[in-house]
Amino acid sequence: MDYEPRVTAVHKSLLETKTFMGVEARMAILNWTMVAAITMAIESVVVLLSGVVMHMLLRWLTKKDIHLMAIYRRFNLLGHVYDPWPHARIKMNGRPKGFGRGMLC
Repeated sequence: MDYEPRVTAVHKSLLETKTFMGVEARMAILNWTMVAAITMAIESVVVLLSGVVMHMLLRWLTKKDIHLMAIYRRFNLLGHVYDPWPHARIKMNGRPKGFGRGMLC
């Protein structure tokens, strides 16, 4: 009755961010959906050029940091909740003695 650890294969594709032509899939779909809607609304193909430019910009941003859009979405949800810098107007916290009591929180 020897113990043998369980081995499970984890594929790299399951860990990576899903991309479409070098851009995070959600942003690429949003970009091209908006371009298609505006193109059909004003009946001008010139808007497609702005879609290509926007896609190239998003591709450049994704190349710099693949998690940039996820970080931005998280900031939009929680940016007003957490301020990492202490300010004089912040009340002193009520932590127990020895756990940073009297410090700005």
